[in-house]
Amino acid sequence: MASIPKLAASQKKTEIVDAFETFTDQETFEKEGCTWVGWVGLKFDDDDRLLAVSPSWSYRQGDPCF
Repeated sequence: MASIPKLAASQKKTEIVDAFETFTDQETFEKEGCTWVGWVGLKFDDDDRLLAVSPSWSYRQGDPCF
């Protein structure tokens, strides 16, 4: 999870969200500064660059979406 932002550095928010959406049938939503796609929270900066990925199964331990 920690390497995904580095791998996606050249992609925009819409491209990243679209890629994650292909693997879930759940509705994407925004909550408390994160974009949730399925069971994964995506934290973007003001320039729509991916900062962090927070899986819901991390039990809220230091992840930016919790």
